[in-house]
Formats: sequence, C-alpha cells, structure tokens
Amino acid sequence: MRSRSRLILLTVAVVAAGCGRGHELPTAPVSGQVTVDGTPIPKGQLIFSPEQGRAASGIIQPDGTFVLSTYGDGDGAIVGLHTITVISGETVEGADPYDLDSPVRRLVPLRYCNPATAGLSFLVRDDGPNVVKLELSIKP
Repeated sequence: MRSRSRLILLTVAVVAAGCGRGHELPTAPVSGQVTVDGTPIPKGQLIFSPEQGRAASGIIQPDGTFVLSTYGDGDGAIVGLHTITVISGETVEGADPYDLDSPVRRLVPLRYCNPATAGLSFLVRDDGPNVVKLELSIKP
C-alpha cells in the first residue's frame, strides 16, 4: 500500500511539472498604437495570432496604445509572423450595456475583426524593439 501511495504521488508530481511553463514558445515584448484615419481608437482589443502557438492579446487604452501579453502580463507575443485582428466597439447611448442584444457602434470597420479579411500582419523579432503602428482606414 505504501509503494502504491508513493507511485500515485510521483505520478501527480510528474503531471504537475508537465503543466508548467516548460512548453511555452519564446516571446518578445510588443507594444504600439492603433488609429483609424489618424485618430486613436479609444477602446477595444487586439489579437496577434502566430503561425503556431498561443495568440497574444492586448487591451487598447484611451490614447490608442496597447501592450501585448501571451503567457503573462506584458510578456509580448511569440517570435515570428502574426496575423492581427482588431475588435473595437461601444454600446449605443441609452442601450442596456448588460443586454447582449443591445446595439453596438463599431469603432473600426468589420473587416478588421476577422483575420482572413483584416489584411494585417506583423513580424515579431526576438531582437526588438517591436513597436507596431496600426493605421486603419474606414475606406475599403
């Protein structure tokens, strides 16, 4: 019975060790600013999707700036080529912000919300700096 308990504890320890940060791909810091026709986007989220591995995301601040995170706060994005998605909108004034069917005013054209139609990419380099200036346009 004692050896069975040791075997179970050893198995749990090995599994727990495998769930750690050992399988993470290398990241590099990424920051930048998003504008639409020269005006900073005041809110939203960016998603950087690599060719392989976990996507990075960042919250857009009121001045349009952002910092990306993949595994931890502000650690950047996986080194390599990424497609970029920008999601930004706000609840229409007077609508219930807790109602999922409330109308939303998009702050960026819908095409930027889909990586297949956004046409945005960025190569994250391990030797940085990785400063992204996303200049979006309302025009098609």
